[in-house]
Amino acid sequence: MNSTRLLSRAERTTVSSRYGPWIDLMTSWTNNQQRHKLSHGRNGGRPPAFDRETFRRRNVIERCFNRLKSFRGIATRYEKTAASYEAAVTLASFLLWARSLEGGP
Repeated sequence: MNSTRLLSRAERTTVSSRYGPWIDLMTSWTNNQQRHKLSHGRNGGRPPAFDRETFRRRNVIERCFNRLKSFRGIATRYEKTAASYEAAVTLASFLLWARSLEGGP
């Protein structure tokens, strides 16, 4: 069976008799996904445009969070209160900023 096309009624009954009734749910879900994708036409539901500046800003934020996660206490949420966690994030951010000024890793 090719997963990119809709199953015929005969194929669905064959699969259902062979693998059980739960396969009906799976095939109907797949069929619904395919119909939804086809309804979007050529675009396939993707955003209409790519904004390079928005992507750059988002990438900077994601990289910052990944660098913050390199600090064990922040990655594991070791602090008990929100205030102490915020202080740890602030301190780690300051350390990252200081490293970037000196050209370190």
